[in-house]
Amino acid sequence: MKDEKKKKHKSALYGNCILACCGFVCIVVVFLAFYNQGKSNEHKQEQNKLDSTSLIQDSIKLEIDKDKVLKLQTMIQLFEKQTDTLSSQLSALTTEIKSIKRLLKTFIKKGK
Repeated sequence: MKDEKKKKHKSALYGNCILACCGFVCIVVVFLAFYNQGKSNEHKQEQNKLDSTSLIQDSIKLEIDKDKVLKLQTMIQLFEKQTDTLSSQLSALTTEIKSIKRLLKTFIKKGK
């Protein structure tokens, strides 16, 4: 009878140990799940901050690019005006050279 009591006592003791271990494992698993969820939320918040910072940087770059494009367009317009002016001046000079050439030809003919 004593042996049976010892066996029941050992079985109950083992059962309680197994139950306590299972309870501990469950507590650890639940803790890790909540910890993981917290870290995941932190990561999402940081990613959102990085995304918003990236969007701000992109918009700043676009503004800078727009300013550069406007400056380049202004420069192109100035160059086109200068080109037109130089073209008209060249045309006027060409006409003057032709008239001087004709004048010189007439002087040469009169000199002969």
